[in-house]
Amino acid sequence: MTTVILHLSDIHIRSDRDWIIDKADAIASAVIPALPEASAVFIVVSGDIAWSGKSDEYRAATKLLDGIRNRLSEEGSAPVHFVVAPGNHDCDFSQNNKTRLLTLTSVRSTPAEIDESVIETGCSIQAPYRAFAEALHSAHESRIGDKLWCAHRFTVEGKEIVFDVLNVSWCSQIHEEPGSLVFPHERYSQLLEETTDLRIGVIHHPLNWFSQAMYHPFKQLLRSLSNVIISGHEHVGGVGEDLNAASGHSAYVDGCILQDEQRPTSSSFNVVELNLDEGAYRSTRYLWNIDGRHYSATEEAPGETSAVSQRRV
Repeated sequence: MTTVILHLSDIHIRSDRDWIIDKADAIASAVIPALPEASAVFIVVSGDIAWSGKSDEYRAATKLLDGIRNRLSEEGSAPVHFVVAPGNHDCDFSQNNKTRLLTLTSVRSTPAEIDESVIETGCSIQAPYRAFAEALHSAHESRIGDKLWCAHRFTVEGKEIVFDVLNVSWCSQIHEEPGSLVFPHERYSQLLEETTDLRIGVIHHPLNWFSQAMYHPFKQLLRSLSNVIISGHEHVGGVGEDLNAASGHSAYVDGCILQDEQRPTSSSFNVVELNLDEGAYRSTRYLWNIDGRHYSATEEAPGETSAVSQRRV
């Protein structure tokens, strides 16, 4: 069974006049060669869909994503699903009032004090994003979770695939600094008791953006739980594997930047092919060609790895 992931990140959409909006066919074309073997296709966006978390930006984003899905549905028979996570640009900071500022300043110094009221306050500037994400919900998935961690569960050819979407930008601020983010990972440690065929974590900020007090336990939880971790934010694509005595074996895929208005030719994304039967994966990065007409493959990272095999997580 082969699952294909089109990994987009950091789209930074400002309006329906953006350079990237009419590139849906060009993006989808990179996935089409993998469709004959695909049992399912997932369009995964690891944050910063919008530029400033506004509703009109998400309407433009929907136009782009619908265009990609429609083209893939026309070219292949595999179902196409969306999985999206928020980034710091998916926060509407014009709604960032003093209550939120004071609350988050407090929990950064005492993260153990994070409760439902604090989470509600932190997420209060993400309402347009949540409406956008809800509209992309597939009838073929079940979701269990809350505003910070939601498990999207799919069954593909009898195998269960879970995407854990983490809202790590719930506590974002306009001027983000590495080591400043906090996340109540203890709330979700019971997920380690579950068993599934493939579990993929989707997170915007890589782990180095979190406070030192929680960096190591959060990293261990996420790597122990996930077969693959998909991230964004830093605009530098990459793929590799982590092998640790405590957390086991996992793979990671770092997101590229899909739209950089200053440098259109830097537009890039990943296509990941996962074969659960053989325990194999391949990640290919596609970069906008200087001829201004299509995306070209730039590198591949194939491998035989237990990171995509069935395991107790």
